[in-house]
Amino acid sequence: MEGIWGSEDIRVATPLNNLAGVYADLGRLREAIAFTARVVVITEKVLGPEHPDLANSLSNLGELYRRERRFSEAEPLLRRALAISEKVFGPAHPAVATMLNNLAELQQDEGHYLEAEDLLTRTASIYEKALGADDPRVGLTFNNLAALHFAQCHWNLAESFWQKSTDIIIRRSKNSRVVRTARSNGGPSEPGRLGFEFRNLVKASYRSAQGNSAEINKTSARLFVTAQWSLGSEAAESLAKMAARGARGTRGFLPWFGSSKISPRLGGGGMTRAPLLSRWRRVSATLRPKLPTWIVWRQSTRT
Repeated sequence: MEGIWGSEDIRVATPLNNLAGVYADLGRLREAIAFTARVVVITEKVLGPEHPDLANSLSNLGELYRRERRFSEAEPLLRRALAISEKVFGPAHPAVATMLNNLAELQQDEGHYLEAEDLLTRTASIYEKALGADDPRVGLTFNNLAALHFAQCHWNLAESFWQKSTDIIIRRSKNSRVVRTARSNGGPSEPGRLGFEFRNLVKASYRSAQGNSAEINKTSARLFVTAQWSLGSEAAESLAKMAARGARGTRGFLPWFGSSKISPRLGGGGMTRAPLLSRWRRVSATLRPKLPTWIVWRQSTRT
């Protein structure tokens, strides 16, 4: 293509960008950086210094430097990408929110937790106002806020944000249009794809309740409902194990577990811990292959 159009033609930028993405996915970051840097040069020369495509390319390059932990090189690129997006789209556009999210990830990696929190809070607000409270990008931003607080051992805040993110998944899963779209695309359900969020909610909930046996029993009961939404992911087994810690024979939460709030497929009646886990293992044998269980989900800007 370069032989046909020349090395600085804007049409060359797309295949270069695609090659960069392939190398990035393979972990070959140096090659990805080299290709992305060329995309930046071409885009700026042809489209100008304030074009939104340049913002995307700058953000991609900044992300690659972040992954190489070259933070001093990543930050000015990400901040410039944010500035371009704000000038082009205004401060409340979803494109700006994506740039804020990416800069927040860098700030978290550098240990600048307060700035990361401010950036993510603004990200969530923009997405919610522009796209609606149940848009998946709102949920993923709540997930990022939860991960940020979890990294600081702020268990209550982490639990609160994962509760918000999983509530969005559940509400969307009850939406027949969303379910039909997922099925027509041939992909897994949202609870299946995002099962790690349910698992992390369990982690944060138990850390939040630690040292308080009564609270742990309440948490165990509540999280059996959460566990139902993790079906289709490897989180189900983990949720079952953690929730079953509260099992106390026929006392405590087990009568509640046998109530109508729990689906017949998962209901345990008066089971004690061992048969309860045995049932869950039979359920888990039908689940999807393992998904990542601890990640900070990034809204990619790769074009």
